[in-house]
Amino acid sequence: MTKQQLSITQLSTLVAASPKALPASLLVDTLADHEAQISILFTDKSISGNVNLISSFYASYVLALLLVDDRFPPTLSDTDEALINTKRLLGAVWSQQYPSVYQALQQSQWPELLKPLAGRFLEHFQSSTFALLGQAYTSISPSTASTYLGFSIGAEHGTLNSDISNEKVVTEQLLQRGWACDAEQRLLQPLRVVESESSRSIVGGGHTQGVAGMASLIGLVGFLGA
Repeated sequence: MTKQQLSITQLSTLVAASPKALPASLLVDTLADHEAQISILFTDKSISGNVNLISSFYASYVLALLLVDDRFPPTLSDTDEALINTKRLLGAVWSQQYPSVYQALQQSQWPELLKPLAGRFLEHFQSSTFALLGQAYTSISPSTASTYLGFSIGAEHGTLNSDISNEKVVTEQLLQRGWACDAEQRLLQPLRVVESESSRSIVGGGHTQGVAGMASLIGLVGFLGA
């Protein structure tokens, strides 16, 4: 059975409900159920639906997520290594702590089942951040670039060489990826990357879903204003 399209009136009713009538966790679940319908109302270049509905929906979704303190099983949240790592990663992405993101991904002991997904997110995060640097900076120091791209954190996987601490090696690595260098000022000039489909999904042009997806969206978009 096809679910009825969410209207601005229905959304208003949902967000106006009292905490007793509609707890925050249930509000998040309800909005998540409608996200797929809302996401088809726009593309990277155009909007085909009600702008007020789309804007109000995603603003409501983010605010609802902020109301939810803990979505993990209470009996496992502070003892299970996989959930502890996930919470640490989520917090780092949300708060835009780039070194902590790479530490959580590369130095945590992920279960074998989750290692492929952690590696996939590492690649995704690095590639998206690389594109964001090209949008946010006209020049950047090698040490700052290293921090944002996780070069100083050792790792066994990742699309970029993640075991770099020497400024000269950082510079050479990024020059190979199309950046320019002002040797006199000792500054790098990032390449403005045309975002790929995967990079758009994390920086705001794609359709992310769920708590982690919205958190990463907010964290990376917030980088532009940091």
